[in-house]
Parts: sequence; structure tokens; C-alpha cells
Amino acid sequence: MSLRAFQIGVFLCTLLALGSFVGVILKVDPDTGGVLGKGLFFSSLFAFTLGVIMEIMIMVYKKGLGEERAAKHIGGALRQAFLLNLLVLINTLLLYRDIWVWWLALLFFAFILLLEFTARNFHKGEQQ
Repeated sequence: MSLRAFQIGVFLCTLLALGSFVGVILKVDPDTGGVLGKGLFFSSLFAFTLGVIMEIMIMVYKKGLGEERAAKHIGGALRQAFLLNLLVLINTLLLYRDIWVWWLALLFFAFILLLEFTARNFHKGEQQ
């Protein structure tokens, strides 16, 4: 699969996730919807922001590495987009629960960086 086809697929899935996110926002109240309403809200937010961050990562990789090398590193871009999205979702969840503080957000950021560096180390060890 070419990088362009992958990018179009990610874009279409992001539009679908945006539609579901807007639908959840308009039709479901997370407070009165119970666990299902909160789950729908956060899962649709996760899907939408993952698509947006993935599109940004693909553009950055294409700009920095070129089309061919970016296609080879698409797994790393997906991992980084997932981890950044996890950070966004954790911060949103902390804000929703009214327990967000800057040092806790910084702690989660350090944890996400640790996960990324560990994944890079494992990936580098597999290539040798």
C-alpha cells in the first residue's frame, strides 16, 4: 500500500470519527448518559484525535524524510500518534474529573516519553 493510499484511508476514518464525535456531542449528555455516555464520548474523542494527530504525523514525516522513507517509517508515526493521543486523552480525562494539575500532566508526559524511548530502543535492537 502506498503512503498516499494510507493517508487517504486515515483521512476518511478521521471524517467518520468526527461524525461520530459530533453525534455523541449533540445527542448524548455524558453526565446523564452514565458509563455508556462517558465511554462513547471518550472513545469517539480518542478515534477523532488519533486520526488528526496521525494526519499531522504523516505530513511531518513526508516533509522531513520524503515520500519513500516516510512510507517505511509509518509504523513509528502510528506509534507516536497513538502515544500523543493517549496524552491528550489522559489530560482530557483529568480535566473532566477536575483533578488536572500541571505537574501531573508533566508526569504523564514524561511517562509517554519513556514509553516512546523504550519502543525505539526495542525497535533498534530488532534491526541489528
